[in-house]
Amino acid sequence: MKHYLTVQQRSQDKNKLPSLNRLIKQYINADIKCAEWLIKDLTSLELIKELILECPERKMAKFTTGLIYAAMVVLYEKDKASINLCFEDIGKVQPELERRTTLGDFMIMLINYLPKVKEFIAHQAQYLQLIAGFARLGPEARYFLLRLNTMQQLLNMMYS
Repeated sequence: MKHYLTVQQRSQDKNKLPSLNRLIKQYINADIKCAEWLIKDLTSLELIKELILECPERKMAKFTTGLIYAAMVVLYEKDKASINLCFEDIGKVQPELERRTTLGDFMIMLINYLPKVKEFIAHQAQYLQLIAGFARLGPEARYFLLRLNTMQQLLNMMYS
């Protein structure tokens, strides 16, 4: 997927984006493994920089952001019960529960990169939309963002 998105980003022919968007979202909605695969595949700062922050075309940055959000919505249902366990002591977590989740790792990556996002004025909005979209998913997501001191990091990014 990452290879296809980087090639499509450089392509002059963007006419197939709407049909491609529908097709990928159908797969994501049909199988949670597709959503998890997409998020795992894009849990890389270099890829996020290339596909969103440094993307020369706003249309492609929006396309990528939309796909990621669609995958986040599906994956949240699976991860919401254990997304905040990464903050707990190992001894307090039941052995059958995962302490780390795919969606949690992705969001930690996004939040940790916030201080450098200020350098990318053109597509900051798409990056921040991912964080806002995650917060809209539910109370577990909002609590996760609070535990990561997201508000403080956002304010530091804006006013530094």
